[in-house]
Amino acid sequence: IGRELNPRVGSFDLKCFCELRPGLIGWAVINLACAAKQYEVRSGSLSFSMVLVNAFQGLYVWDALFQVRGAPSRCRPPSRRRPTP
Repeated sequence: IGRELNPRVGSFDLKCFCELRPGLIGWAVINLACAAKQYEVRSGSLSFSMVLVNAFQGLYVWDALFQVRGAPSRCRPPSRRRPTP
């Protein structure tokens, strides 16, 4: 009874794909668009804070998207997570 917590099609996890990837990719695109606009407005320069925001948030997005070893445990509800060694 009820809905499956982690819906899958074969080994493809729909919940991880639909919740994680689009939001993070959109976040990175918005950051880059803001940097491009600031570069245009400031006649070819970026503020140090804009560089830091794009670097650190880009690192966060990269880690979440490409370091998938920990991703399955992030997508499980807390009651179903495996204990970490």
